[in-house]
Amino acid sequence: MIVGLTLLVTPMATFLLWKTVAGVFEENHIVETAQAVLLFLAVLIHVREALLQMGQPRTFVLFHSTLALLCLSLFAREFDVDAIGTQDFWALVETVFRVFIVLMWISLGSILIAVRNELWQRRFILVLGKGSRFVYAGILLYGCSWFFDKEVFALTADTALYFEETLQLVATLCFFFGALFFPLVRETGMTNSSD
Repeated sequence: MIVGLTLLVTPMATFLLWKTVAGVFEENHIVETAQAVLLFLAVLIHVREALLQMGQPRTFVLFHSTLALLCLSLFAREFDVDAIGTQDFWALVETVFRVFIVLMWISLGSILIAVRNELWQRRFILVLGKGSRFVYAGILLYGCSWFFDKEVFALTADTALYFEETLQLVATLCFFFGALFFPLVRETGMTNSSD
């Protein structure tokens, strides 16, 4: 119930901020910072779950690692490291960070391909877990925000930005809730020695 209320109230809250706070949708302002924080928290939760499941089938660890990397990639999109300062140093840090993420995707992708049969055997646990619906919703909402980012609809630039950022904020909430509801070890009835 709390989750549903949060997802329902968020668009209204962003609307009020839009009407009362100047530049609320600017880079690294309130809304984008909230998105970045939620995504980073989701990364931490998935990393924690991956570590807790080290004694379980490696597909569970890889699944949480994939979701952590997805959230980290979106974090890199939402948080502009180069906006921290005007020095070239920060632009370099952002570039290195993004290259690191690309290399992580390549590395993780090669591992996932190597264990594809194991992933397929556990497809129902991985794809239909309680947290899955939130991850799917987050991906869908991010996809929908693209249309407002590219101003496909006949809206003012300011209104399009409101819808874009609101959809992305709700999407990041979904990824955060997805992380909270994705303890695969507990869902499968297995016990973890660290629990």
